[in-house]
Amino acid sequence: MKKAMIITSSLFVLLEAVLFYFIIFGKNYVAEISYISIVLCFLFSLLFFKKSDKLIMVGLLLTCGADYFLVLCPPAERLKGMI
Repeated sequence: MKKAMIITSSLFVLLEAVLFYFIIFGKNYVAEISYISIVLCFLFSLLFFKKSDKLIMVGLLLTCGADYFLVLCPPAERLKGMI
């Protein structure tokens, strides 16, 4: 179990580092890559869910929903993300 956790965590950090590079230095699809990074954080938190982490999980889920409207939708739909 511990070895799988270390491998999964290392893979997560590596993927986030690669996405960070493309967010900073990329010229295309920056918004989509930013959203993928947020969704990846939520999915990683699902892997290591504990009963005490319910509020964090809800917060990350709401962040994914809000960022969908703020980052991927046209400007007319951004109000839904801010609400």
